[in-house]
Amino acid sequence: MRAIFMVLLCVCTLFSYEIRHENEGKIYKFTGDANGEKFEFYITNLSAEFENFNSKDALKIPPKMQGHLFFKGSKFEFSKGEIVYDNGKILQINALSEWLNLSIKREQGDKFEGKLAIKGKAMKATAKKVFTYETLVLASQTINSNKTRTEVLSSDYFGSKFKQKYKNTLSSRLDELRSQNKNAISSVNLEYQNDKIRSSVTLKNDSKFCSTVKIKDQKKLKLKDVFKSNDQNLTSENFMISPLGISFCDEEKTISIEEIKPYLKENFGLLDE
Repeated sequence: MRAIFMVLLCVCTLFSYEIRHENEGKIYKFTGDANGEKFEFYITNLSAEFENFNSKDALKIPPKMQGHLFFKGSKFEFSKGEIVYDNGKILQINALSEWLNLSIKREQGDKFEGKLAIKGKAMKATAKKVFTYETLVLASQTINSNKTRTEVLSSDYFGSKFKQKYKNTLSSRLDELRSQNKNAISSVNLEYQNDKIRSSVTLKNDSKFCSTVKIKDQKKLKLKDVFKSNDQNLTSENFMISPLGISFCDEEKTISIEEIKPYLKENFGLLDE
């Protein structure tokens, strides 16, 4: 038995080998009211943790649960807490960070009740779910013959009807990333696509690059293609659009879909889900 093990070990050191990871999940948007003040929050919940990846700044490893909440013009991010399900239906949500504590339970129908604490101030809260998207993260870990380690991630979110279609696209993209980064660590996140557009953000060498292309002709969209008129506050062409809104990679700024909706030249499939 020892001899067989040594032979297998020698073979593994001569050739590279790959481990594939597939992690499905959901993205939710909720709106709510806390003591008369409106708030909204987004949660991404994956089926499992990515536990055995290198902790590198160049590779953004998504936690099992993460999200952010908007309240009185401030944004509060969180990556602790849990979602409790019963036959796929959300029963309870807990989200926690240094300045945030959200705890709500399903009461009647789609109505949730509980509390929201911001910077230690607790308030009664009610909330309801606005939309749900599927999310999928494919990952590859390769141990090369020269003992270097390559890790790549490719993630996407989309409406349920696109799930199988974009799973195949995502897998192809992952293979492309592996071939491009044989001796390096790289992360690419494909943030959103539907039957009209594909919008993405790429992280490479500590820089972010955003883009949105039309599926039909692969034309990259510019601000003038998206909005009816020019706005001096929207100047960077390094952007992506999704059902969350428009995000600018240079400024780490996102404007919600509700704010930009009246100014869009067309809805690009963002409002049809």
